[in-house]
Amino acid sequence: MAIDRSTDAFRQTEAIQTAVSDPAVSAWVSANAGSGKTHVLTNRVIRLLMGRPAAGDGGARPSSILCITYTKAAAAEMQGRLFRILGDWALIDDEALAAALAERLGPDVDLPTLSEVRQLFARALDTPGGLRIQTIHSFCESLLRRFPVEAGLLPGFSVLDDTEVSAIRNRIAHDMAREMPTAPWRDAMAHLLDHFADLEAVMIAVTDKPFSDGVTGPDEIWRRLGLEPGADEEGIRRAAISSIDKRFLRALEMAHDEFAAEFASSNSKYDLQTRAAIEVLSASGAEDAVLFERLCAAWLTKEGKAPKSLKGNQFVRGRVASYPDDAPQLCAHLEMALSQLSAVKIARLTEAALTIAAEVRRRYAAAKAARGVVDFDDLITRAAALLKDVDGAWIRYKLDQGISHLLLDEAQDTGEHQWQVINQFRDEFWQGDTAGRALRTAFVVGDKKQSIYSFQGADARLFDRERQRMAQAAASHGFENRSLFLSFRSATTVLETVDEFFAGDAGDGLYTGEPELHRAAKPSLSGRVELWPMARRPEKEAVDMWSLPVDSGGSEHPHRTLAKAIAADIQDFVDNGAIDLGNGESRRPRYGDIMVLCQRRTGIFPEIVRRLSLANIPNGGTDRVKLLEDVAVRDVQSALRFAVNHDDDLSLAEFLKSPFGQFSDDGLYSLAQPRGKKRLWPALRARRSEDAL
Repeated sequence: MAIDRSTDAFRQTEAIQTAVSDPAVSAWVSANAGSGKTHVLTNRVIRLLMGRPAAGDGGARPSSILCITYTKAAAAEMQGRLFRILGDWALIDDEALAAALAERLGPDVDLPTLSEVRQLFARALDTPGGLRIQTIHSFCESLLRRFPVEAGLLPGFSVLDDTEVSAIRNRIAHDMAREMPTAPWRDAMAHLLDHFADLEAVMIAVTDKPFSDGVTGPDEIWRRLGLEPGADEEGIRRAAISSIDKRFLRALEMAHDEFAAEFASSNSKYDLQTRAAIEVLSASGAEDAVLFERLCAAWLTKEGKAPKSLKGNQFVRGRVASYPDDAPQLCAHLEMALSQLSAVKIARLTEAALTIAAEVRRRYAAAKAARGVVDFDDLITRAAALLKDVDGAWIRYKLDQGISHLLLDEAQDTGEHQWQVINQFRDEFWQGDTAGRALRTAFVVGDKKQSIYSFQGADARLFDRERQRMAQAAASHGFENRSLFLSFRSATTVLETVDEFFAGDAGDGLYTGEPELHRAAKPSLSGRVELWPMARRPEKEAVDMWSLPVDSGGSEHPHRTLAKAIAADIQDFVDNGAIDLGNGESRRPRYGDIMVLCQRRTGIFPEIVRRLSLANIPNGGTDRVKLLEDVAVRDVQSALRFAVNHDDDLSLAEFLKSPFGQFSDDGLYSLAQPRGKKRLWPALRARRSEDAL
């Protein structure tokens, strides 16, 4: 469906795109997903290369433009798009080129001659190293390689990849497990192991750096959780029980005998709750911990919250009418105490995690120093420190000589340390020794709402803070602060649903200052939003534990139930539904009209792909495959492990059960069970010899 370019929304969007791509000004663009961020970024680079012919500006050198993107794939995609556009312009005729320029950049843009436009491709292609479109990590690495001594690194240092980092972490875990019985951090590790499945889970938890940011000491952990340092569970329980009116407890206890028989035969949830509350008093002489747990079980919900109503049963209405406020107060005290007990557990786990994290990071840093290597986090922190150092002014000056125009994509995913790197040399554009001598610009584009995913330590507050900082720094040099609201990707129905979810308080901090939320570039495009009920796990499911693998989710697992329903709904829509084309006409739906979005690639995602395939519904499948987790690759690994060690019975059994060996369960059992203490390989060879005879 074509975009209606005559609408006010489209003309307004076109004007914003032209304004923020102006090579004479700096700009900050807040853009929703699908609103043309990459299009604007590409136009900005093209117009920087073209310059401003009317002002005598022949365009920026390609090497003076630095574009920082989020991933290597995004960098490659943008570079490919630029070369494709410039390459096409170099080959098409004058009429087609003029039309292409007007369509992409607008009719009012100051353009060079067509022959000069054709030369842009050669200029970009001949630039040593090509156009500088990099990730932030790649930029920091190039900076550190340029100034290794100043950064405290060995020239020619190497960067650890994920596999090497995992190998070092596994070695640290192995060493710490061996040393644990006599280590000073033994108690902290034991406390963590009580709450995590294994040592590897502990290593992952304690090396997740953001969880400890800003914590200056153990006491601060307790205070952040609203507790006095060192608060204990017994004291919290005792305080909760002592706050309950003893006359109210006595009234409940006296009513026990009178109502025991009545409540024993009642199925009312209110009566059952009251019966439990009364029976607690039979343990009134028990320890505080026991009495506290029984009171919570009797008076609070399963989630540990006060029930919405306590007046639905006869007992509360009639027998304790003289204490109308005591039951709610009891629930409130118990609920608060439970919250404090949870906070104590969190505080102690955090203390233990910080203790182990310090030891892990010390060993990790020592391992990197011994090998003379750095990891991806080091690239950021060392680059930030290098630019801030006493010699940083000279380094920033050197950078400023080479970089005149900075473009930052996906700004919402830029974390605190990354902003430090960017700001250190970007501020030189307007405040350094070279400020005002030549045109220096910065362009930033991002979607603040996506900061909620916290990639690389991103924070929505950083987005607003850095926008204000850049506006102040660049104000006297020309600055545009604009928002792109027109979506070229989605239908009005979908966009209105999203805006409805974020209406009111839900949108606080996300839509601040936005002129409007979403508009569709194709307003007549039909769409539909469905809200699916949660699929709940059955209370009890009969499973055959002997025949199912240990990690099986069961036939009624919520993921399988929901995936099956989604597949059936898609099939029904394609077979029996209709898509309104907006002009009184409709057509049959196609599978390509439907997109299934999942929050992550684990959980229900693989089950949906599996269920769609089983139903013969065409689908895109998984766009990312973890090679070493693929079942075929794991079969090959089993074969290789057995090839180097014929005593590895498990790997041989895995190989025999794979499509390579084609053994059934019964076949493998008949081979392995009679062999006694022999290895599986001799038993297999003996079986083959018998079959040959």
